[in-house]
Amino acid sequence: MCQTKTCRDCKETKPVTEFYKSGTGNRLQSYCKLCNSKRASASYKRIYQKNPDLKKSRNLRNRYGITLDQYNQLLHRQNRCCRICGTHEDLEGKSLAVDHCHSSGKIRGLLCSNCNTALGKVRDNVVILHSMIHYLQAA
Repeated sequence: MCQTKTCRDCKETKPVTEFYKSGTGNRLQSYCKLCNSKRASASYKRIYQKNPDLKKSRNLRNRYGITLDQYNQLLHRQNRCCRICGTHEDLEGKSLAVDHCHSSGKIRGLLCSNCNTALGKVRDNVVILHSMIHYLQAA
């Protein structure tokens, strides 16, 4: 016999596998997975449409340990341009990426997506970068 539960939102009776567990116990959430997803999506849109900087602020704090004000100060110091190639943020079409040392966590600057990706592809390895420069100069 399959255990069932009725969703508080859609009022459908569904197998318990269609409900997420609630907390650490064996209790199940009141809403089925589908309704839970719809509610979370609506909540997300409602919160971030009212304050678009909130998402960016949380991302900066959680990933890099800086505030949106600190990001904006860095952006201002760099004249809203990539620290490596000088591409202006307006030409980039999106916010400049926070470049940081993966071992120390220290923020090095703000980069366009191309420069940030290039550093990531060579794993911040100076020897590889020098080899790439020599390769281009020899061509």
